[in-house]
Order: sequence, then C-alpha cells, then structure tokens
Amino acid sequence: AGMRFNIGTVGTGPSMECFPGYKNATKTNILTASRFIETIRPISPSCELWRSLFAEYLTGTGSSNISNVIFVSAGLISQPDLTLNVAGKLPSTTRLFTVYTSIDLKAYSHISGANAEGNRHLMQSLARRGGGYCEV
Repeated sequence: AGMRFNIGTVGTGPSMECFPGYKNATKTNILTASRFIETIRPISPSCELWRSLFAEYLTGTGSSNISNVIFVSAGLISQPDLTLNVAGKLPSTTRLFTVYTSIDLKAYSHISGANAEGNRHLMQSLARRGGGYCEV
C-alpha cells in the first residue's frame, strides 16, 4: 500500500491539517505538504497536544496500520501530565517522535515555564512514553 501521511498544526486554538485525512506519499502530495509547511506560522507559545494524541489514540486502537506521529516544538505544552498520560496509552502501532527546537521565548516570559530553552525534558519524556525517539 505504501506510505501514507498527513501534516497538521497543534495550538491552543483550532488546528489545521494539510489534507482531510492520510494521503499516499506521491510526488504531488509531498509537494502540497511542503507548501503547507512553508505557510505555517506560530500562533501561540503553547499547545494542547493531548487533543491530537487522543484523536490518534481513538483512530489507531484496533488498527494494524502503523502510524508515526512527529511533533516539532520547544516543549511549551499545556496540561503536560495529561499529555504524557495520553502518549503512554497510544496503541502499539503508533509511535510518537519529537523534535525539540529552541525558540526565542522573551515575548512569552509572562507564561509559567517559558524560558530560553523551552522544555526539552518534556519533549524527551513524550517520545519515551509514545514509544519513539526525541531529536534534540
């Protein structure tokens, strides 16, 4: 069947997806996804990742399809305990990979936990709980 993928954003507001569902990794779809990625801009410093992981949990349970979820962030995640809990409940066919990226958080210094390095430890813990790997 080949590789299938989708690209989405996660924030504190509505999320966006490149496609309405998973698509085959054709040259046209990869080009469309690349253009989508180029248009993404940060909206807020934190996100509600648990919602997306819970949706992945619901759609992946009982499925034999392998899903690799890749999350790129500085680790400013709202409700970290809930997010870690949901990541640990992902089905064995779903792997959560995280990519830690530091960003300039000076504009967000009023937010608890916002510092120059974000939250690298949380990103590493998410990957471990989700059966994946964290790239720092």
